Amino acid sequence: MSQWNFLPSIVRTAGRRGLFACCLLALGTKGLPGEYEKAGEGENLLWPNRSKEHPPSGLEPDLRKSNNPVSLVLAATGSWIRNHTSFVGVDPSPITELASRRKLRDEIALILAFTEGLNEEEFQILFNRLASDPDSEALQLAAATLSTVHLIRYISDFEKYESPQMDQRRIMRRAHKQKKSFPGQTTHMDTAPAIKPWSRNANQLPTIPEAWFTSSDRELVELAMITAALEGNPKYFKAMTWLEGGIGTAAGARLLYLCQQEPPPNKEKVTRMFTDAFRSPPSPQIITRPEKNRKPVKLYGAKIPGGVLACMALGQLKDTTYLPLLLKALNAGDDPVKMEALRALRQIEADDAVQAAFARLIPEAPGLLLPDLCAAIATHPDGRLIPPLLLRLRDETGRFRLDLAWTLAVLTGGVKGVTPEEWIDWWRQNRESFKLDPEASEAFRVSHAPQTLPMTTTGRFYGLPIYSDHLIYVVDTSKSMAGSRFASLRENLSASLQSFDFYRQKSRGGAPEDIWYNLIDFGGDLITMEPGRLVNDTSDGMDRAEAMSLTFGTRSFDAIWQASRLPDVDTLYFLSDGAPVLGQVDEWPNIHSMLMIMYWHRPIAIWAVAFEAGKKNALDMRKLAYANFGLFEEL
Repeated sequence: MSQWNFLPSIVRTAGRRGLFACCLLALGTKGLPGEYEKAGEGENLLWPNRSKEHPPSGLEPDLRKSNNPVSLVLAATGSWIRNHTSFVGVDPSPITELASRRKLRDEIALILAFTEGLNEEEFQILFNRLASDPDSEALQLAAATLSTVHLIRYISDFEKYESPQMDQRRIMRRAHKQKKSFPGQTTHMDTAPAIKPWSRNANQLPTIPEAWFTSSDRELVELAMITAALEGNPKYFKAMTWLEGGIGTAAGARLLYLCQQEPPPNKEKVTRMFTDAFRSPPSPQIITRPEKNRKPVKLYGAKIPGGVLACMALGQLKDTTYLPLLLKALNAGDDPVKMEALRALRQIEADDAVQAAFARLIPEAPGLLLPDLCAAIATHPDGRLIPPLLLRLRDETGRFRLDLAWTLAVLTGGVKGVTPEEWIDWWRQNRESFKLDPEASEAFRVSHAPQTLPMTTTGRFYGLPIYSDHLIYVVDTSKSMAGSRFASLRENLSASLQSFDFYRQKSRGGAPEDIWYNLIDFGGDLITMEPGRLVNDTSDGMDRAEAMSLTFGTRSFDAIWQASRLPDVDTLYFLSDGAPVLGQVDEWPNIHSMLMIMYWHRPIAIWAVAFEAGKKNALDMRKLAYANFGLFEEL
């Protein structure tokens, strides 16, 4: 029990978190000129002739210039891909040019991987055109696209991979089969959310060219190794083992691949490759601390860091022998590595050292790490973690109170309070007699999602409660919203912002509590109220609500993508009245799959409002919310 001697220091540290957070937020951020569209840019460039039924099919030359906003360039790329009925004889240089000069390889790879209109035959044709191009940028784009396709298949395989996102899909699917009701919601859908997202047919996917594994282009070699590791096909065994050694991504990919083969590598080899996998720079995928002059968050990198792959590999082995390696990663890794270490630990029996590591992490974990930490604790319930969880719940102010309260409910077998004070009072009265009931804990864990628990709100948007204090409204201002819909949107945005002022007056005994937000409205244009940062002045949002205008198009994914790149955001409130039109992708199944990739190590919550959207669109928006830690309302 000596491992638990640090608990008194946790108690002292937790009390200082609020002051520390305020100091960080005070640093502020600056806008990001050139990254965000201006009024009229999207509508005029993407749909210049509104008398036509469909948008233009070409990548306009001026869209390839370096001074165009990234969102417009990617939207044009998506349109260029969708509007080709065949890629036979088509020159792919426009997209390879963008991938290299604008450093958009991974973003374009996502579009190529998840454009459903690009059927399997056309995908193979385009892939072959890229793979046969002698230009290294074209080869890397082909490799990044193929690895992305295999990544969605890997992380959505609930038999081999655990994550909070997959938990959401399972729990919400079960809840709807049982016709459960959720806060702010009165209707049920006819079809439950699918566990697996849309992906390409595995039997029709291209084979990794053998030359990629022996190329002099190190980036191409590593992307090929990542793809082989995610696919796990024995046919790549010779290519993956012919050259021993390597560090970083190469070592991590080789370890993940070998851990899926029979027999798996021995302990000495696993330990050596695991150590080598961490001999590389930390992943840039998540920024967890506020800094000055920050760039937008990169949501996806096809070159997966070695430490992430190495932890995924140990999750495949499910062997307690490697607990020390995972604990080392949990203590020393960056956020994506810690997330994968926690996901691997869920699949291995936990000992005292694991529970002690959880306890150390509870007071210091950044918010976006909490869903994974709480899921791991809930998988291995231990009553000794209740005190540090209560302290973190007491000091937490935003969305992640839900995850902490859910974890406490799992440990105690049910909800014991709505506020932190109620939970703490319950513990004071029951801690002497408390005894953990594993069956009750497991029953609660598999039947309740964090967002369905009762909790004090920071405001409301339409009928949906707001729990976050770092959120973005993402609202549809397409032409179809004209009339009463647009008037309702403006009215409810203003009412929601006013509810923040009411919360500030009521919270913490009357002390002001900051709620940080932004507003993105989208049609054919994509307008961010305050580029590059969240603000806390509600009058800014009310002014923007009145100034919003309607444009042709409904770039739903582009707006979500733009919002998700802003530093510090943890929750989106998304409203639309119909199907996506224009943008990087414009089919709901593709949007769901791309978000699963984007949020792989950035678990942003999406709460959705369907405004007279029709049955099919309302169903897809419900899936959008339920797969991403949110709930749904249909108007």
